[in-house]
Amino acid sequence: MEKGGQVVTFYSFKGGVGRTFALANIAALLARWGKKVLCVDLDLEAPGLQYYFENRGPDLMVPGILDIILEAGETEEANWKRKVQRVVLPESHGKIDFIGAGRFDEEYVQRLHELDWDDLYANKGLGDCFERLRGEWKGEYDFTLIDSRTGITDIGGVCTIQLPDILVFFVSTNKQSLEGAIDVVNRAITGRNKLPYDKGRMITVPVISRFDGREEFERGREWLERCEGRLGVFVKEWVHKDVAFREMFNYLRLPYVSYWSFGERLPVVEDTRNDSESINYSLETLAAIIARGCEGTDALAQSRDSYVAKVSHETVRKAPVDKKAECEEIVKKTKEYMSEEKNRIKLDDLVVEEIRKVIDLTSQEHFPLSMSTITVDEIVKRLSSYEEILKPVRAIITVLCHWGSDKHRPLIQKIITRIAEVSIAQSGLTVLLQLRWYPIHLLLYTGGIAAIAAEKYENLAALFMADGPDPEYRRKVKAVILPMCDQMAGLDDQFKKLPGLEKKYTPRSEHMFEILQADLEDIVFLGNSYESLFDRYELFQMFVYADLEDYDWGPIGRFGWKHARGTSTLVADYIEVAKKQGDKWPPIQAGLFRSDINRFDKISGLLVQRLNKIPWF
Repeated sequence: MEKGGQVVTFYSFKGGVGRTFALANIAALLARWGKKVLCVDLDLEAPGLQYYFENRGPDLMVPGILDIILEAGETEEANWKRKVQRVVLPESHGKIDFIGAGRFDEEYVQRLHELDWDDLYANKGLGDCFERLRGEWKGEYDFTLIDSRTGITDIGGVCTIQLPDILVFFVSTNKQSLEGAIDVVNRAITGRNKLPYDKGRMITVPVISRFDGREEFERGREWLERCEGRLGVFVKEWVHKDVAFREMFNYLRLPYVSYWSFGERLPVVEDTRNDSESINYSLETLAAIIARGCEGTDALAQSRDSYVAKVSHETVRKAPVDKKAECEEIVKKTKEYMSEEKNRIKLDDLVVEEIRKVIDLTSQEHFPLSMSTITVDEIVKRLSSYEEILKPVRAIITVLCHWGSDKHRPLIQKIITRIAEVSIAQSGLTVLLQLRWYPIHLLLYTGGIAAIAAEKYENLAALFMADGPDPEYRRKVKAVILPMCDQMAGLDDQFKKLPGLEKKYTPRSEHMFEILQADLEDIVFLGNSYESLFDRYELFQMFVYADLEDYDWGPIGRFGWKHARGTSTLVADYIEVAKKQGDKWPPIQAGLFRSDINRFDKISGLLVQRLNKIPWF
């Protein structure tokens, strides 16, 4: 199975078997056990997952999966993070995020019926879009739970073939449900082997649902044996060799309890009972099997309670801090301490404390530099880990660069320089050594965009010019933008291999564009200006790098292919503004380009010539 989070599809051939009910309750259990969970409603024709979370956060009028699909057909990127809604449940040590089917207004059905799946896959890159979403969800969450459409449908094929690591399929005790589901799952296994993407083996987990053998015992036992006989082949693939596959079906059942059949309810939240006859007992068992990736079934057979307790107790004990809440508190403190001179020492202490955390959490103990092989999964895992670890200090540098004045610039440079100092290592694999510069990459992008948004070019200059170590001559110090850009450029081929980025002209730039938006939006509320500000930052990065190196090259971001395509006039517009304002142009006033507009004219002219010669298409 691939590393990272797991994508789990919940499927049934027929409706009314409790599939969505099971997904919502299992999501609540996983979050209670400290897991980061994303629930995605891909049942576009009959969306209903949101009703289980009603009055707990999600809004029917927020765009969702349908809107992502439409965006994929119209634009270069489909931004899923702006469709995410938080679900608030009691006693959650982790979190639940939710992406609905789409904005459920009067035009929803029309938008759905106008989808041309063949065209979207053949000409609009929808397959690559879903692959990118899958990779990003796996990097962001421990579990992504997908509610699939019933029957045989286009979107059902995406849910059962392309997306899942684990396919949980529900059957009831009748022939059409049983045989229909088996046929679809077999098709999914065959179809997955034909995909043009490198994926691990998909685990298939059958669940006998709405089973009630209390009144019709003989008929119940007859159908149970029939289901076990037909479904055993799927269980055999992952059950422990010492456990009879038929025994596993004692744990792969969801009983019918009439009380919970009325409305959309969450018994794992509302009911404290957990005896063997309760629905919670079965839901917890299935959640634990999923949480452990269907491993350790010998321990399950020996003691179901110990098996579940091991998952719940360990994950709660290791439950991560809510980074969003932590960052909100840090932003609040940073603003408060910046506003009054008497809090200067408190601000410095806060910054130093967060720098020390980053240095500790990104040490070689946590990110070893020697490995037998480096897989795409390992790269994704490291990028995601760095991004998570850096969130608090990125929040600080966003505030400092956006609202900071000259008295705050030493702190901006302290953050960059201290973290850059530990980017250097004596030895290791080249790719892993280069990845150690990713934290600085994140900080410069985050702070740079925030500074440009506020027209604080002095703060942008402080970022770029902060002291950084030279990887070749460790005792030599240079402007940090230079080694950072050099080291990250060496990783472009690695970013090209990441899910969803294989066909991008500037994969590293596209990755940064996607991951930074939500966090910046939370702090400085950039709205629709984000894309322009992002491109402006990368343009400045190119200009400043070329100026400092006295060379006609600098790192080219996504603005490059847009310039070539003619869909953006950013480069020409910026050069024109600089010419008109001359020495009064704010970046010149801030000391960039050696405070010489003529130097900028020379550098920008050479870079545009180089840019125009790149054969993008």
